[in-house]
Amino acid sequence: MSEWSKNLKSMTIAFENCESYDIHPECIEWFSFNGFKSTIMFQSPNDVFCHDRADCVKIHLSNLDKIKRNEIFQNEFKDRVHQYRDICYIRLNYEEGSDYGFYVPWNFKDGEQNNSWQNVKIEDGEMIIVISKKKPED
Repeated sequence: MSEWSKNLKSMTIAFENCESYDIHPECIEWFSFNGFKSTIMFQSPNDVFCHDRADCVKIHLSNLDKIKRNEIFQNEFKDRVHQYRDICYIRLNYEEGSDYGFYVPWNFKDGEQNNSWQNVKIEDGEMIIVISKKKPED
């Protein structure tokens, strides 16, 4: 297991329809991602696809009004997260230019565009997002 430490520039949260928002560190209280699994698929000699998926995603955000709207999509972040349960991908962007992205756990029980494992709680101007097979603890 490797250990490393990097300075976070932003976290990109992407939705099923390819809409995304960049969250800057001033809006992040903490996050925890664990249970990573990698998948490598061979489709042809010129098409080998590799992706990681986390089993559990927990994100605590504050300063929600400082999260900028996407230039194409005009919804406020907190409204967008509450409107649909379809966060599908997270990318951590680092100051030195590298990044690490992964898919979140997804339950297809309610269809391909709605993840019943995604839970969002907004209270006192802060947001907690939990995406996990297990029921979130209150």
